[in-house]
Amino acid sequence: MTAPVQSFPPTDLGNAPVAMALGFSFPIAGAGARVKSIQAFSITIGSSSTSNTATITSVDTTWSHIVFNGEEGGDATDIRIGLARLDLTNSTTVTATRAAQNGTRSLTVKGMVVEWEPDSVKSVQQLSITVSAGSSSNTATITSVDTTKSVIFHAGNTGGSSTEIRSAQASMGLTNATTVTASRANTTNALTVTGAVVEFK
Repeated sequence: MTAPVQSFPPTDLGNAPVAMALGFSFPIAGAGARVKSIQAFSITIGSSSTSNTATITSVDTTWSHIVFNGEEGGDATDIRIGLARLDLTNSTTVTATRAAQNGTRSLTVKGMVVEWEPDSVKSVQQLSITVSAGSSSNTATITSVDTTKSVIFHAGNTGGSSTEIRSAQASMGLTNATTVTASRANTTNALTVTGAVVEFK
């Protein structure tokens, strides 16, 4: 099933309302960076499914990433049914994934695919970090970035325990120029978190 996609025209992040629309509530080092396209999408994962996709207009994945706008639905007793992560699977596909389903509860996940002009940002690096069962953190090694000009875009997380929310939630931090760390407060079951690091010029 193809999920709905809404496209926006090219724009300039020197424009404050656009910056706010992309989730920036602070001055960014890349103010004035040019966006080639923004495509909003909504993906509904069916009650008996753990994933679904949205088809978007083709983007250059080297310069594109997801902005996660949240999820709605899920289950009152199993946390995993109501949490999802997003992946830019290829140039025309976004995939939403959750860790569990119970045959009765669907989940709707929303976000945007942002494609930057190639000369506008220095790099875009996709992230997928799995924190193993029994562990509270794990890292991903990235190509070196200037930490004063880089932003992490969190794209959601899946896994953990059905009843222990601290195991199913994770944060990401840019530990140093080459390391992103995903952390959680409880170590029950494995958890996967996705996102991207964007380095502005």
